[in-house]
Amino acid sequence: MKQLFLAIVFTILLGATLSAQKNIYESAKFDEFSAEHEVLAILPFLTNLDLKDEISKEELKTLEEKEGRAVQNALEIYFSKRKKKKSSL
Repeated sequence: MKQLFLAIVFTILLGATLSAQKNIYESAKFDEFSAEHEVLAILPFLTNLDLKDEISKEELKTLEEKEGRAVQNALEIYFSKRKKKKSSL
């Protein structure tokens, strides 16, 4: 039951994260600044979750780490799509 609850919470958080990623700020000079870059490092985000449900500190830490990696993954997807779009132009 506990794992089902965690799976549901994670799915909701992941959905919220992905939908929130639609408004990524990008400098107008991004192409100029990144013209010579070959590698882009996207680190996992540090997240703090304030859940109303009673869960253990270990479970909360696990959820926060998963959320940070989900945001990292969303940004990686965003930049890889941008790179593909740029190379096709």
